[in-house]
Amino acid sequence: MLETILQVSFGFFRGVLFLYWTIVVLYTSVVLICIYIYQFPDIPELWFNATHLSKAWNDDIGLINYDNEHGDGTAELFVKLIAPISFLTVAILQLKFFHGRWLQVTDMESAAVQRRSADPKIGASPSSGRSDMSYLKIAHGFLRETIEVLWRLAEIHIGKLIALVLIIIAVDQVCAINFVLVVLVSLALAIPALHWLVCLFGTAYLALISLARMVYQMHFLANATERAASSLTKDCDFLNGTEPTSVNVWFGLHHSSMLGSYLAGFIVALLLLAAQAVIKYRQRYVRTARGEVEPPTGVVFPEVERQHADDGLTNCAKFLLNHVFYKFGLELCYIMMVIVAWARMDLVAAIIVIWLFAFAFLSRTATKRLWFFLLIFLAVLLPLQYALAVGLPPTSCIHYPWRLWFAEQFGDEGDGAVKVSNMIMWLDLPDYLVPPRPSLLVGDFFLLLFVACQAAVFRREHDEHPGGSNKAIIEHGYELDRSLNPHRDFVTYQRNFLDFFKMAIFLYGHWITWIMVFVAGLGGTSLFALGYLVIAFAMLWRGNDLFLLPMHAILRKWHALLLYNIFAIFCKVSLQVVGCVFVRGLDGSCWVRQLLSVVCVNPRAYPFGGFDKECLVEQAETMIGFDALCFVFVIFQLRILQSWYFQHCILEFRTERVLSSRGAVLVNQLIQKEMIEQDAEQRAKFDEIKERTALIRQRYNLQQIKGEEAFEPKTYAQ
Repeated sequence: MLETILQVSFGFFRGVLFLYWTIVVLYTSVVLICIYIYQFPDIPELWFNATHLSKAWNDDIGLINYDNEHGDGTAELFVKLIAPISFLTVAILQLKFFHGRWLQVTDMESAAVQRRSADPKIGASPSSGRSDMSYLKIAHGFLRETIEVLWRLAEIHIGKLIALVLIIIAVDQVCAINFVLVVLVSLALAIPALHWLVCLFGTAYLALISLARMVYQMHFLANATERAASSLTKDCDFLNGTEPTSVNVWFGLHHSSMLGSYLAGFIVALLLLAAQAVIKYRQRYVRTARGEVEPPTGVVFPEVERQHADDGLTNCAKFLLNHVFYKFGLELCYIMMVIVAWARMDLVAAIIVIWLFAFAFLSRTATKRLWFFLLIFLAVLLPLQYALAVGLPPTSCIHYPWRLWFAEQFGDEGDGAVKVSNMIMWLDLPDYLVPPRPSLLVGDFFLLLFVACQAAVFRREHDEHPGGSNKAIIEHGYELDRSLNPHRDFVTYQRNFLDFFKMAIFLYGHWITWIMVFVAGLGGTSLFALGYLVIAFAMLWRGNDLFLLPMHAILRKWHALLLYNIFAIFCKVSLQVVGCVFVRGLDGSCWVRQLLSVVCVNPRAYPFGGFDKECLVEQAETMIGFDALCFVFVIFQLRILQSWYFQHCILEFRTERVLSSRGAVLVNQLIQKEMIEQDAEQRAKFDEIKERTALIRQRYNLQQIKGEEAFEPKTYAQ
């Protein structure tokens, strides 16, 4: 009740808090006195004579004489009383010493005046006393800033944490009363305007459920409902002799000896809802006291905008903390779709991959227009999936029609019964023998959460947003001109460590992506793996020359890779219906199963007797883990390709190609020049030899004309 008041109005909460503490002190005192007096030897008998209540009733009330139960019950009495005594002490201290001061501190009007008069920042120059500041003051200031950042993070994400806790509660205890929690989560995520109303109703509903579960522990109510449930229980022939779940357990109420663990989830959820209200009012109080305005939605560091992101690693980290989902939310949603498909590998997974097909190749503008339909689909799917997991009460003996339909098609004995059960599991339909897996709803919740956050991004994104524009360079009218690029050239000039980090991401990221494609090909021996290998070798062969093409041609090749990746994922998910249900039709075609990796990967699926031993197919090759890893790198690489940062890299690649071409021409020219010089040198030597030969011949001819005898040397010196 008090927490509901806190959700509605903090002023009214402050007004009734004194009355609440007073009632708590009085009630706790009465309880302690009654428990203590009941320990006297004659009191239990006097109480029975006055009320004629049985021992079970007294136990429900809390009146237990520990001496009668345990002999000397002093130790047990002390253990039972220590908690209420401690609570009473804290309540009295709060009421006596701290309540008045708390009212003064939480007074918005007086707090603003006091904070401004005491704030050393007001009326002082920004640099006054900075030189004399000690390390202790610096550490204290850093600690204060860190605490404020943590408060802001809690303010932004506390709602998401509450939704996650509610889903975990519902998945951990699948029952009818928790269906309302799943509906509330879907409403809060799909329609943010209803968030406050959903929190208010959720607080009241959780308190009501907790109270109902505590009241249900009383013997008279538990016995009455169990008798009523047993009277409604029928012997259902289709349960194959298994004991059906009673109606009260199906509804969500049952007797538990561990009441603390039974209510732990609801208590945690109520505490988080109270913490959300406390965080909201605390932030409002601090901003009022400091005269600050509320920062934009989801922003932790409002002073850091898009133009500051390139100043260094610190500002870049702050910018990403502010706008990581604003900049990369769409890619994260696509990745979450693939992860959900990987976890499910059923009909819902195939439908989600179809949605991924539809969005992955649309422009951001077209995606923005259709995103609302995906949000509605997931917001309806989540509670629908939970309703199917809850199903009908088994004691009602109402046949699910699909089991009868499939039994007529496949038979209800032997392989036919296996086909029926596996088909129901692949379709994710409710069934008494093979109920759906509620744990899969956690993945569905995260997908809905991501899609809802991206819908909020679509509602507020524009070119003048502090996070910058999300339009691709193609939508900006792309031209490969360095002067048109709004971002500094980090390839030619590196000013800080962030530039080196960007070089690693943008200059060499595509090589890592191609390696991941190659790894996806090495992850199996199927036809899909062969496709990855062919694409990887083709792109690795081209290397950086791929980016010498026009931008549209580059994007077409990368979109073709993405198309094949999603197609492989869809085929593997869809072929699960063949591997789990119709695999007997491939009897004698083992090469087809091995070529397409047709095998059932559902751990709950019933196997066909001896069939898998005849044709071994590894389940690891059918799972889409490597495909999902490849998709993560490809989808982010596509975002990199369409960024202004990558245009510096393209210019660098083209410059390297031009310089390498000109270098080759220069080398050829140098070789040609050297060959010409060598040829000229050889010609000169040849001409010299010819001249000397001519002189020798001329001298010989002259001697012959004069008739002189030829000189014959006698010694080597002559």
